[in-house]
Amino acid sequence: MPLNPRQSQSASARVTLGSFAVLKTDGCRLFEPANLTFGAERIGLVGRNGCGKSSLLRAIGQQDVPSEGSIAVAGRVWTLPQVTIPVGGETVADALGVAEAMAVIDRVLDGNASDADLEAADWQLDDRIERALSAMGLQGVSVTSQMANLSGGQRTRAYLAGMMLAAPDVALLDEPTNHLDAGGRQAVMDLIENWDGCLIIASHDRSVLSIVDRIVEVSPSGLRSYGGNYDSYRHQRDLELDAALAAAESADRALSNLKREVQESRERRAKRDSSGRKFAQRGSIPKIALGLRKSAAQASAGREVTVMAKRLEEGRVRAETANQSLERVSVLDIPVPSAGLAAGADVLKLDQVQLDLGSGPLFEPISAHLCGPVRVALNGPNGSGKSTLLRAICGLAPPAAGSIKAMIEPVMLDQDVSILCGEETLRDAWLRLNPTGTVEEAQAALARFLFRNTAAQKRVDDLSGGERVRAGLACTVGGKPAARFLLLDEPTNHLDLDAVQAVEQVLSAYDGALIVVSHDPHFLEAIGVEQEIRLSPPN
Repeated sequence: MPLNPRQSQSASARVTLGSFAVLKTDGCRLFEPANLTFGAERIGLVGRNGCGKSSLLRAIGQQDVPSEGSIAVAGRVWTLPQVTIPVGGETVADALGVAEAMAVIDRVLDGNASDADLEAADWQLDDRIERALSAMGLQGVSVTSQMANLSGGQRTRAYLAGMMLAAPDVALLDEPTNHLDAGGRQAVMDLIENWDGCLIIASHDRSVLSIVDRIVEVSPSGLRSYGGNYDSYRHQRDLELDAALAAAESADRALSNLKREVQESRERRAKRDSSGRKFAQRGSIPKIALGLRKSAAQASAGREVTVMAKRLEEGRVRAETANQSLERVSVLDIPVPSAGLAAGADVLKLDQVQLDLGSGPLFEPISAHLCGPVRVALNGPNGSGKSTLLRAICGLAPPAAGSIKAMIEPVMLDQDVSILCGEETLRDAWLRLNPTGTVEEAQAALARFLFRNTAAQKRVDDLSGGERVRAGLACTVGGKPAARFLLLDEPTNHLDLDAVQAVEQVLSAYDGALIVVSHDPHFLEAIGVEQEIRLSPPN
């Protein structure tokens, strides 16, 4: 099989959806039926968590996904799942999809080859494997290595090297840059930029989305296609937001006017009825004439009520539709209380710190002195010790050398937001983490982070990834008092674009000290990171 995708892709490679919808286990649709075709292009698949992006990719990959309508796939399909958990005993050769091809060569070299083996032997295989692993930054990784012994980022790279070797007609990637360091992200970007076929990528990574040819947005109303990359998509979404806002305001005004008109009509009718009763009481008109006049008035009033009720219902439908459209394109807006951290306050001192998990130092000694509401990015390649250093700053992992002194108590939100307990409700979690607060303060804090009314009674285990991060921020940034020193470990992993923007909005307004681990340059820029602590491998 050729290594270069440009040498193997078919111009006709495509996916065609015909009135297609993915179904939930209860038979309800995740999104309304869609008619769409994916050609030899790079498509970015976006949408809020739980909207059906991963399910759509699994359906295209011809996995067992409940659906309706039709889906036709031309050519061979290759899939990178969002979570790359190795099967027991899986080797790098298995992940690359070359285990059998290597076994054929071994049988030929051992003199045990069949005629079929002699015909199938690929003597360029070793060279292609080496080039694929090198392209994905896995130089020196043996094909006999167990996948379970590789880091999550290395496993993702190995599977993507297998994609390069397979050169499929249709390639499906689900959040391919999650957990990857800068080098891994760049390798994925290079792979996507050089791909010349049907490549569908579910991603919240704006760097990835900036190099696609088209964006397809998945929402309950269906699939919407936007020509161009992420910047073009955002521009079109901003125009939609302006139009939706104007339409919603117009529909709400019209509904308000209709309600006032209905009320005025009722008052006029009541006044006419009162006048009619007084007129009848004078006895100047025969009873039969009064009866006819009353019947006519009642019929007229009935028609008027029917017409007004119909107009009112139509107005309500227009307002509801307009506001639903506004909700689809709007960005969450969360007010953030002040942490009250003074500009010159000492926050953290690191003096020649090294960490060791038993096999030698993780990084060269580092020193830093943080003061005031500073924003710091903690950078370094996968496995360099970033998460371990955050734990050490929290006092959970003693340094092997040097000293760590936190003058302000740090609060950490790790990748699983494990400060929240799965069985507790959000309100209980807030009260546990803010023991001096009241139930009313808990409800108010959670409401500020968009967990209003009964949403505060949600169990942590029932939250989406974006909701979980937002809940963690509500319990810390929105705490009593607000946390003044926050540590964040890859806070945007597995979040949709709207959730990422909500987190960015919260953190950009947060006025405490912040250390964040993230490989997303757009995110770091959005939250105003101004300093860097870089972990370098030990010499």
